[in-house]
Amino acid sequence: MGAVDFDFLTVSVLLLLFVLQTRGETIPLEYEEGSNVSLTFDFAFTGFGFLQLKRNNDEVYRSDGGLPGAETGVYVSLERRDVVTFTLSLVELSDSGIYRCFATGLEKSPAYNLEVVSSEKFIGISEDFDNWDPFEIDDYVAGIEGSKLTLACRVHGGLRSNCSIRWRIEPDILPLSKKNITSCDRYQEESLLEIKTVTENLDGSRITCESGGLNTSVFVRTKHIRPGLSQIGRVIKWVGTMYLGLDTFDISQLSEVSEHELIGNKEYF
Repeated sequence: MGAVDFDFLTVSVLLLLFVLQTRGETIPLEYEEGSNVSLTFDFAFTGFGFLQLKRNNDEVYRSDGGLPGAETGVYVSLERRDVVTFTLSLVELSDSGIYRCFATGLEKSPAYNLEVVSSEKFIGISEDFDNWDPFEIDDYVAGIEGSKLTLACRVHGGLRSNCSIRWRIEPDILPLSKKNITSCDRYQEESLLEIKTVTENLDGSRITCESGGLNTSVFVRTKHIRPGLSQIGRVIKWVGTMYLGLDTFDISQLSEVSEHELIGNKEYF
């Protein structure tokens, strides 16, 4: 009977230790590389025994001299009696993983699932998002007089907490005819600029998209459509290609061309 009671007590203690070691949640964290990350654990460490911090079961810190912070970039703070805080200094992409704290071998909650995101950022302007093909900086885009001009700007890389894309038109001659639609999440931001009606005085204007210190811009070249010239432009292009061996026909030499010949053909400029 005594042996049975001892076995039951042993099993109970083991189960309790298992629950203590596995209790708590895993908290997701996202940081940009180069950041300092703090991991806080709510328990009192008296100084007896040792502290450990593990990433994916690999030890990255040990308080008894096994892995000092000077070598790993991990530092511990015991300023509050009931809180232990680890600081990961200038994290890199390879620092991503699940972090767990142990006090003399006993795991303390919570665990942290850290994802380090690249800090490299990109910004570009294209005709649309579906067929993303960004223009070179200060490239020319076609604007057909009397038609709508749409430009798409995309920023990705790093992390963002709010939408920050801004459009500028220089000179700003269209205060009432531009529409800006913006969407974003923590990883990417997109903005669509719609100029409802292209006018002649937009020619040569510079349109800039900027966000968080990044910017890129394009220039607008407007073209006027004269009735009947559309078909002439197509015939000239066909003749030039078939009989003169030209890969493309430089219709920018024409003062007035068709919308069909201009839209989506950046090489004409």
